[in-house]
Amino acid sequence: ELLEPPEGSVPGEHLLLDGYGLMQPEEADAVLKSKSQQNVWKMVAPDMTLNGEGKATYNGKLFSTTKGPLTCKSLRDCQLG
Repeated sequence: ELLEPPEGSVPGEHLLLDGYGLMQPEEADAVLKSKSQQNVWKMVAPDMTLNGEGKATYNGKLFSTTKGPLTCKSLRDCQLG
């Protein structure tokens, strides 16, 4: 099941992570440059979860847009990905 942005979110908007602010790279990478960059998902995936309210988190901190958190309709208390 896919995560859903809150109503009113704009496609392409960068995400916010509670405590870290806007997640925007200094410059966009057209292509991942190295094998280690390609393995980032394997490193972060275990810490990406849905909480009891179905809101997406990383290490317990909410992922959100300027309009609110990313959510999942039916899944709760589980790992993402």
